[in-house]
Amino acid sequence: MITCLRNLKIFQLSIIYLLSLILMSLLISCEDRQAPDIDIITPQSGATLRGDVKIEISAHDNEDIQSLNLYLDDSLFHEFTGEPYRVTWNTRGFENGSYDLKGKATDTNGNETLSKSVEVTIANTVVSAIFSKDWVCNDCEQGVIFVTRLDGTLLGQASWTGNDTVRMPAIYTTRPDTGRMNVTTLRNDGSGNILVTTFMDIPGGERLKYKGLPRVFLNDFEYMRFNMTNIPSHSGWSISNGYSDSWAYPDSIRANVNVRNYRDEVSVYVQLSNTSSGNRYRWLENQISGPIDLDLSTLSPTSSRVIQFPPGGGDRARSILTGYRTLGSYYDAAYLLDRSRIFNFSDNTMTVHLPPSIMADYKTYMYYFDAGGWNYNTVFGIIPEAFNKLQADLNFISNNKDGFEISTSGNFDQLKSLWRHSIGGGTVEWNVYGPPELTAYSLPHLPSLAEELFPRVIRQQVVLISVELTDFAELDSYDEVLETRFGTDGYLNQYVRESRTRVKTY
Repeated sequence: MITCLRNLKIFQLSIIYLLSLILMSLLISCEDRQAPDIDIITPQSGATLRGDVKIEISAHDNEDIQSLNLYLDDSLFHEFTGEPYRVTWNTRGFENGSYDLKGKATDTNGNETLSKSVEVTIANTVVSAIFSKDWVCNDCEQGVIFVTRLDGTLLGQASWTGNDTVRMPAIYTTRPDTGRMNVTTLRNDGSGNILVTTFMDIPGGERLKYKGLPRVFLNDFEYMRFNMTNIPSHSGWSISNGYSDSWAYPDSIRANVNVRNYRDEVSVYVQLSNTSSGNRYRWLENQISGPIDLDLSTLSPTSSRVIQFPPGGGDRARSILTGYRTLGSYYDAAYLLDRSRIFNFSDNTMTVHLPPSIMADYKTYMYYFDAGGWNYNTVFGIIPEAFNKLQADLNFISNNKDGFEISTSGNFDQLKSLWRHSIGGGTVEWNVYGPPELTAYSLPHLPSLAEELFPRVIRQQVVLISVELTDFAELDSYDEVLETRFGTDGYLNQYVRESRTRVKTY
């Protein structure tokens, strides 16, 4: 009996042991040993990267992903907190060269997977300049662009023709975004002049969009020949077809006036300051080149607006009113409506004249002289009621091109200085732009490529002409001016409707 009980107990223990083995086997078979799948979707291996780059990773697992990390050259670059697994890499903060990207995904059971290595190359440029809308005209040969550090050290130079994108490689530095720099361009204007423009103290590694303005004056033209009859007593006149003007204030009109016509067909605005009946106008629709008979007794009265000027400087005050047929079309047909020189000294006002209903938009350009300098106020849109004077000023300290210096007071967005020298058949115009604090600088030295392609530009011959302080109503800083000018697809005055300027000539 005892033997049977012992055998039964042994049998029971055996059964328990076998069940334990089976249970352990089941538990082991249920354990998650499947590692996550992970791939770097973008960028692809072998890619060349510039600027901001989007990195996207795909990761999947039969369980949840507990963590996903991105490694750059085996160093942790970014920890993702959840889907989507995307991050933007600002490559400007890294030296140009080759880099290795890997991703590592870990699931909730600790299974890990390292992605395939993605090898990429950072090749940021010192600057990328996009020249469009015939910024260099078709017949103007090559342009040159060069970049220097603020201390004048050359960082790069390049040439191009026509509408093109110039990506200037970082030959002299592996960190093109380091600090700020100066960018200078040289180009022919198609009329015998050479235009040199320097933008100082701009961020490195930027994309600069240079947009050319319409140049109808480079097109072939014929003359519109106006034959006047019934000319009344008057003191000033103008004829404008939107692309070319002829005018004289306060002089009298001739019996025959020629105006260039660059289009097949244009409309014409005629304005006359009649001594007895005031300012009058005539609108001639759809005119072509050739003779045009114009009876000046058939003109209609204009409307008028009174503009309040600050006290002083009335004897040298002027206003020029331009009209546009379409709202905001400031770079299309621009009709000269009035060039007023009649200043009312008793109340410091000036009156401008305009047709009652022809124009949809206006530009009012006003200026006057006081305290040794000129004050300018340009307003696009509604004709202003008053001249808005910039409360800023400047004084010259040095006009030396290797040590230019001025002192300034007041608040403004941009400083501009004009340098010039004569060449056969034209001039070299060198405009230098900078932030308000850039009151001292040296004019950039021309690198070898500029000297080769523009031998008539001689730095030692340029002389200082004037300095301008400008404030833009819609902008708050020089960096905003740069972003509006170079970072948008439009022109500056499509975004900025008012500017105030203080100018002094040397």
